[in-house]
Amino acid sequence: MSSDRQTSTPCPDAASHDGWFRAKVQAALEDSRADTPDEQAEAHFAERRLRARCSVGERHL
Repeated sequence: MSSDRQTSTPCPDAASHDGWFRAKVQAALEDSRADTPDEQAEAHFAERRLRARCSVGERHL
C-alpha cells in the first residue's frame, strides 16, 4: 500500500473536526488512484498487526 497520502491530526473541537472529517471523506471520494485489491490490503494490515503485536510483546518482556 502506498504511504503517500497526506495525514493530519483532527482538530480538537467538534465543529473543526466535522470540517476536517468531511474534507478527508471528499478527498477519498475524489481519489483517482486505482483500487487496492482485497488480498493486498489484507496482507498489508495482517503484517501491520503482526508488527504491532511483536512491538507490544517486546515492551512487556
